[in-house]
Amino acid sequence: MAASAACPGFRLPEAAIIGHYRLQHGRIARFAGNGAFTMVRLADRNPLGNPPSAHLAVCLIAVVGVVAIGIVGNASSIADTDLADSSFVLVTKPRVVVLKSKRILHLFDGDRLVRTFAIDLGTVPDGPKRRKDDRRTPLGRFRIVTKNPDSQYHKFLGIDYPDETAVRWGLASGVISNGEARAIRQALACGQCPSWLTGLGGGIGIHGHRIGRDWTGGCIALSDQHVEELFSVLRIGDPVEILP
Repeated sequence: MAASAACPGFRLPEAAIIGHYRLQHGRIARFAGNGAFTMVRLADRNPLGNPPSAHLAVCLIAVVGVVAIGIVGNASSIADTDLADSSFVLVTKPRVVVLKSKRILHLFDGDRLVRTFAIDLGTVPDGPKRRKDDRRTPLGRFRIVTKNPDSQYHKFLGIDYPDETAVRWGLASGVISNGEARAIRQALACGQCPSWLTGLGGGIGIHGHRIGRDWTGGCIALSDQHVEELFSVLRIGDPVEILP
């Protein structure tokens, strides 16, 4: 989506493959088009971490949304033919689908299912989110609008709730004012984060610290390892669909 005059700062990143990346024994290998590669050592405790020496490589992956997910097997010699290895997954068009009733999150690359993760939800998991502090996980189609690598819940990917459906309900129910509705709609039109301070609530997203039962205030919790993977793949503007 191109930037508009009303929203000069918003542009959905184009997917671009500038090389092939794979994880291998705590390293990321970048394959150039001519078959050459460079190897960057990553922190042993966090294969998708971001130590100073690996900062550029990880940033390049995050910007273009191209990442290899999963640890590959032994490979004393690395070649382009390794890209056919089933343990190597290249993601260029990431999107997320959450099935609340099954407590799972699917990561797709376009129409291809790449990963499925177990999740925790809000403590009142059924039904759509309506109000601030109702502890419900919303339903609908959203986009990633914020990324916080230093969240108290490990990492956080914020979505653009409240959405248009919530705004309409909020106006009809008297939960938000006309001015608040206009501000939320303007933010949504610009691909920006809508206000999280109205009666509709907000601050909803995907983060870590999954414990195996519903406990959040409406967010979607994954294990820290799994949210690391998503955080490295998902870009601002990528779609997130939450279904019953």
